[in-house]
Order: sequence, then structure tokens, then C-alpha cells
Amino acid sequence: MHPFESDFELSRNLIALLFKLSAKDKGTAVIERSYIDYVAGELGVEDYQVKEIETAYESYDMKIPENEMQRMTILYYLLFLIKVDADVSDKEVKLVKEFGFKLGFRSRLVDELTGLMKEYEGKKVPQEAMLEKIKKYQN
Repeated sequence: MHPFESDFELSRNLIALLFKLSAKDKGTAVIERSYIDYVAGELGVEDYQVKEIETAYESYDMKIPENEMQRMTILYYLLFLIKVDADVSDKEVKLVKEFGFKLGFRSRLVDELTGLMKEYEGKKVPQEAMLEKIKKYQN
């Protein structure tokens, strides 16, 4: 079961966040759009709805879920979006840090995770490396 399965509004908000982030550097690259479409499919958001969100993503306010698993899932999707085009820009990192703060994550955790995305630019991020960073900040 996906963490957003029962929350359609949260799914739409996540797609809007991804569009906001993808527009931060050079606009939405084809591979970034493919990633957004993939995420939308995972969340059960239809193609026509993705197109509607794309044309109005700025009008969406960031919805912060109370559930930590949902917040972490949002952060993961944001992190992998900045990495998917193999060019982790400073503008993207800055926005992920802003979103991470709003999601309630410690700035050091988000710094370390965005640093990991830069370190593995163009390469697969080892799952263990991400888990190692996250474990340091778990209560």
C-alpha cells in the first residue's frame, strides 16, 4: 500500500511540488517529466490530472502531512527528481532544503541527503548510504 493511497489531495500536491522543483533550473527536462509521470502513476493520478496540475502548479499550497512516513516519502521523491537529470543544481538544492524545512526535517539531514544526491550525480545512490544518513537523525 502506497503511503498516499487514501489521500488524493496529497498526491496532487506532491505532483505540483515536483513541477515547482523541476521548473527551478532550466525548466522541466524530458526526463524530469517522465519521472513526474512515473510518480503520478504510482500515486494513481491520471494523465489528464497531471496536465491540469502542470498548468496550475503554482496555485497549489504545500500540504504537510502529519504522518512521518508520508513526509519522508515526499522528501524522497523531491531528492530523486533533482537527481534524475544527472545535474543537481544549486537552485534545486535550495528549494529541496526549503521544502524539507517545511516538512519538519532537520536542516542537517536535508543538507546531508542533498549532498548525497550531488555526490552520486549521474550514478545510482546506494540505498545503504541514504539509510545511514537518515538513521543518524531518527529519534
